[in-house]
Amino acid sequence: MFAGYSQDYEPVATPAELASQSTLVVEGEISTVTDGRTWGSATDDPGANQSVVLNVAISEIHVGSAPEGSGDTVYVEVPSPGNVAFDAYASALPDGLTGVFYLIPAAMDTTDILDPDAGRPAGQPLFQMASPQGLVLGSSDGVLQLIEGDEYPEADLRDFIPESERFPVDPDTTPEPDVPAN
Repeated sequence: MFAGYSQDYEPVATPAELASQSTLVVEGEISTVTDGRTWGSATDDPGANQSVVLNVAISEIHVGSAPEGSGDTVYVEVPSPGNVAFDAYASALPDGLTGVFYLIPAAMDTTDILDPDAGRPAGQPLFQMASPQGLVLGSSDGVLQLIEGDEYPEADLRDFIPESERFPVDPDTTPEPDVPAN
């Protein structure tokens, strides 16, 4: 679903580093996917960009606190490359999908947002990932950093929480050799 999406960022080496860049870090289950905001100059703007919102039922908070009145749900905006409709995401994600979400408040002062209140109930904040590394989903097949597309078949979501010493090594990469210090 995120083919063609890219973002310039500095990768971090540990979950703690990613947590230090985050306002809120939660574990939870994606309960629903809804339409998000649209960036563009008009509804018929051919260059408009759409987002979708993951409604995440919080099971554990690692950093920060749940927004007041949230009912333990956070609303996480993710890009929709190619302006794919939210229902395509909803049908692609399995029921009961859980994850770890490293979040910051979504930008609200950006110009050309056609529907700034979309994707969440009135009065609830909208969040975005602190980094493309900050959306980690677990399944019976291991763990996936969704935006990055990195799969960790031997990993567990607990390997990605802020208290973990380091991120697991991506099995598709060649580890750097240990070089003794001079």
